Amino acid sequence: MTIRNHHRRGDAIVNLVVVIVVLVAIFLVAGYAAGWIRVQSNPDRATIEFETREIQRAGEQAAEDTSRGLKKLGENTQRALHNADEQLREATSGERLVTPDHRDPTPVPVPVEPVEPIPPQPSTANRSAGCARSHPGHPAAMT
Repeated sequence: MTIRNHHRRGDAIVNLVVVIVVLVAIFLVAGYAAGWIRVQSNPDRATIEFETREIQRAGEQAAEDTSRGLKKLGENTQRALHNADEQLREATSGERLVTPDHRDPTPVPVPVEPVEPIPPQPSTANRSAGCARSHPGHPAAMT
């Protein structure tokens, strides 16, 4: 039984061309709908005009909106991280943190009470001996 590769190099190129054509078509339709592209026709000729100033203005507006959105996102992220850090410190210290000045968001460190160590776990030797008794073929059972 022979397994053949169904993905040939030509198929990949055809798919790439189809994607490019679809993207160009989407751009043309969106540009026409937005008023960036005008099509004029008369009996002697047809013309397609691109409103480059409108396209440039829309691009600049999108860049400004993106910049404002990213700045706001950064501010919100900083505020959320500060709040999460404060809540974590409160939860681990058992006391409320006091911020000395509302302009300085650095909290005053609060001493943390020592944590009791975890008691040692039972030895695994006892468990393997019990296991050996219940499984006669186990190496520990042979001793």
